[in-house]
Amino acid sequence: MAERWLMGLACTIVGAGVAFWGLRGLWRGLQSMRWPRIQGVVKRVSINMDNIVDVSYEYTVDGRRFLSDRVRFGGPRDFASARGATAYADRYQIGGKILVRYDPQSPDQSVLEPGLAFGPLVACIVGVPMLLVGVALLFRFDM
Repeated sequence: MAERWLMGLACTIVGAGVAFWGLRGLWRGLQSMRWPRIQGVVKRVSINMDNIVDVSYEYTVDGRRFLSDRVRFGGPRDFASARGATAYADRYQIGGKILVRYDPQSPDQSVLEPGLAFGPLVACIVGVPMLLVGVALLFRFDM
């Protein structure tokens, strides 16, 4: 009884968190496709030991300068190999001009690659069933 309740509680909490993160990432990705574009400048590009590419850029909206490192909604750009990470990072040259999409309601929110990303989709696919299993365990539904 107690084990089932604890497992249900854990699945509900983790599933809700993962599903929320995924749904939020999908929603923000879809929104970003309609955001206005503005020119920005790449300030920093780096690749860490795990082949994660980090890009920082600067842009100005209505005279206010912003600095961001969000390339896309859905987590960092990580690659299986150093070659893939380098090829991707080469798209962004320090000092190079780029198109930035920014949220007109909150101009400090921006992205370089608008649209849907794989990470939030996977989070939804994992999180929603986990949440449902947790609720079923908490309320003793037969599965």
